Amino acid sequence: MSIWVILILVVVILVLVTSLVLYFIQSRILFQPEKISKNYQFNFSKIFEEIFLKAPDGMFLNGVLFQLEKPVGVVIYYHNHSGNLTHCSKAVYTFNRLHFDVLVMDYRGFGKSEGDYDEAKMYEDANLWYDHAKKHYEEGNIILYGRGLGACFAASVASKNNPKLLCIESAMYSLLYATRFHYRYLPIRWILRYSLNTASSLKNVTCKTSIFHGVKDDVIHYSNSEKLHSISKDTSELILIPNGTHHNLGSNPMYLQKIEEILTEL
Repeated sequence: MSIWVILILVVVILVLVTSLVLYFIQSRILFQPEKISKNYQFNFSKIFEEIFLKAPDGMFLNGVLFQLEKPVGVVIYYHNHSGNLTHCSKAVYTFNRLHFDVLVMDYRGFGKSEGDYDEAKMYEDANLWYDHAKKHYEEGNIILYGRGLGACFAASVASKNNPKLLCIESAMYSLLYATRFHYRYLPIRWILRYSLNTASSLKNVTCKTSIFHGVKDDVIHYSNSEKLHSISKDTSELILIPNGTHHNLGSNPMYLQKIEEILTEL
């Protein structure tokens, strides 16, 4: 057997083994929650209300509403793929400062929320929080904000409802497109067990949309947001942050100035 045949066999075996490993561990990569006890007492410095919603399958979902005395509306904030809602204080402060209440929730399997990762049910959960918000706010005063993984859920909710504004930050065009930057030599289409397709939802969004992305994002390449903008040019604005990464937009001066301009002009 020639050396080239051996090398080819080794490469094929490595690709197959890596693909199998990724197939079975992808949930751990996509979802990195921090669980907390149901008896845990939140200790936020701002006025808040803890909320539990019951999903159609009986699972209880946990969220927190940060309230102001005279809000101009509410931001429903769908956080990224890791941690839990206690990690969202920077976003809460930003939106509270701009006179918006903020509703932050944990996905099933995160924080105090029950249940296992199920993409279809997680989309339903995301809409459940929107329905809850509509009981307390006029729909014309509701803003949807999704960061990273949360952008998939925020866009899905916006596609089925009529919020005032949709904002997505560091969003994936789709999981397939985003992962090709990291696993370009693997048959990634056959490995993925999740779709997480922001683009398919955004095509049906009719409200104004603001798309934020850091040019130095090495987790989700900014071309994801460029492609999202290309399918919604009539209704969306693309804001690329030159020094932005996947983790620092919340404290970036350009981002903070732009989000303030957008929300104060509503």
